[in-house]
Amino acid sequence: MERAIRRPAHQLRKVLTLKKHSIAGLLTAGALLAASATTASAAPPNLIPDDATGSITIHKFVQPPSYLPGNQGMALPSGNISGLTPLSGAAFSVQQVSGINLETNSGWQAAQALVDGFDPLDPASITQSGHTLTGKKTMITDTQGIAKFSSLPVGLYLVEETAAPEVAPNAAVTKSLPFLITVPLTDPSDPTRWVYDVHAYPKNVISEVEKSVTDAPVYALGEEITYSIDSTIPGGSQTTKYVVTDKLDPKLKYLSTTVHIAGVATTDFTTTHVDGLVTVTLGASARKAAFDALQTNPTAKVTVSHKAQVITAGEISNDATLTFQREDEHVTEVPSTVVETKFGGINILKKDRDGKSLAGAIFEVHASHTPDFATAVKVMVNGTGQWQTGADGKVTINGLRYSNWADGKQITEGEPGYNHYWLVETKAPAGFELLAKPIPFTVTSQIASAATIEVVNTPHNAGGTLPLTGAAGTTGLVIAGLALIAVGGGAVAFSRSRREL
Repeated sequence: MERAIRRPAHQLRKVLTLKKHSIAGLLTAGALLAASATTASAAPPNLIPDDATGSITIHKFVQPPSYLPGNQGMALPSGNISGLTPLSGAAFSVQQVSGINLETNSGWQAAQALVDGFDPLDPASITQSGHTLTGKKTMITDTQGIAKFSSLPVGLYLVEETAAPEVAPNAAVTKSLPFLITVPLTDPSDPTRWVYDVHAYPKNVISEVEKSVTDAPVYALGEEITYSIDSTIPGGSQTTKYVVTDKLDPKLKYLSTTVHIAGVATTDFTTTHVDGLVTVTLGASARKAAFDALQTNPTAKVTVSHKAQVITAGEISNDATLTFQREDEHVTEVPSTVVETKFGGINILKKDRDGKSLAGAIFEVHASHTPDFATAVKVMVNGTGQWQTGADGKVTINGLRYSNWADGKQITEGEPGYNHYWLVETKAPAGFELLAKPIPFTVTSQIASAATIEVVNTPHNAGGTLPLTGAAGTTGLVIAGLALIAVGGGAVAFSRSRREL
């Protein structure tokens, strides 16, 4: 029988301690092995999982004077978008670019090569490079200007604005250019992690053009009217092209053009006038002045004004177009409002009380913006100031501005610009009296449908016969009186003869 070895107490405590450490070490090693196995089965947080998905959120706002700060795919802080106007009704589509596997390093290199050769003005450059577009999804921005595409597989995506929201007839939306974006992106503030929900703020601008006409001071053809074209200044960046075109009606004669930027005159523009088309092109300094003005005054406008003469009567409609472009962006055309200026006339029939036509009467037209004839002035229509009735007693006066239409809108008597007209007879037909008072009238239509003013003249002395001293009638009376005297004298002589017998 083996004899037990007796050890001192201090040696026994040492053995127990070593065994305890050995067991702890084994437990620790086991824990490490288990942890290692768990780590090997799950991707590190800085790698993209195989089943990962993400989203692309589009934020659409009316373009402020300057571009928003670069967001690098992150949502902008609320302070950066405070006060901006959301733009609803814009349609966007996203399509994944095939052949780009962003779960591999080579996929990211392929994505970079595609982005380098991508032409936003020609998205077909993607398919021309051998890639296809798949999984198209379309959304329309809501009242907050947001369209969110969810559950997107990891990949490279083409985002396009396929339809702009509806705006006023005299406005246009510059659609944002197509762009490429990856899902996910590396967090720019924490380069150790991926961001799967990315955000984009496409550039855009709403432009408006308001055209107006100033003709309220005018009475007739030959006087000057002014067309003003107020156009908005695109925000974001300075334009590389800013052109205003205006096709004038053949009834108008072009005279001159001026340009103001935020109310300040500029001379840095060129004007051409060919077959009625007036083209005004801003130079580089004027375009810069416009962009600078926008930074301090978000409502700043470019105002192009034309002076013209109306040389032919009619209802004349007119509009203009703004064409602009920012660097590396689409050309945008914006139509203006349509304005009208209206010139018509009256028909005159001159006759006597029996309806007989009277030729040779001469008339003038006087006009005022008040109903008081004392304030009226003589009207000249393309240099003509008198009109004479023909053998049929008729005469037409054409080329007077409508009484009830001024500065491009309908007006009523008493409003500024309302025209009061009077017909003044300056020469009466032979044997007839002049009109004692002017005849008031209004112009409200074209000459073909205008009412006829019947002017009745009375004959000389209202038709009464005056005694004519020394005329044939008086001579007859004298002769008759002399004859009576002669007869009386003969009778006296005969009576004396008989008494003498």
